[in-house]
Amino acid sequence: MASNPKFYTDENVPAAVAAGLRLRGVDVITALEAGLLGVDDDVHLAFAIRENRILFTRDVDFVILGQSNFDHPGIVYATRPLSIGEVVGELLLIHGAAFPDELRGRIYYI
Repeated sequence: MASNPKFYTDENVPAAVAAGLRLRGVDVITALEAGLLGVDDDVHLAFAIRENRILFTRDVDFVILGQSNFDHPGIVYATRPLSIGEVVGELLLIHGAAFPDELRGRIYYI
């Protein structure tokens, strides 16, 4: 049986995003919680791969990284400034509408 996607937010994402997702029952971990502040982007991606978590970011470098490495659980990239509520809403849509296997190797733009 497939489960809902889990998320990982890099250090460019406000902690309030994770808090908002958790209030709605979503499994999410932040870069701070993972002890990954200040590490290179490839370390963030490696963590997301190892933990099988969709990486949410506002850093365009992950789009480039994700296009050259399709073995990731999925990347969600915010293409424009969004409020905390808008980000939480978009991630909830992904969480509720997709199975983890459907997201693998793909980049989603919100």
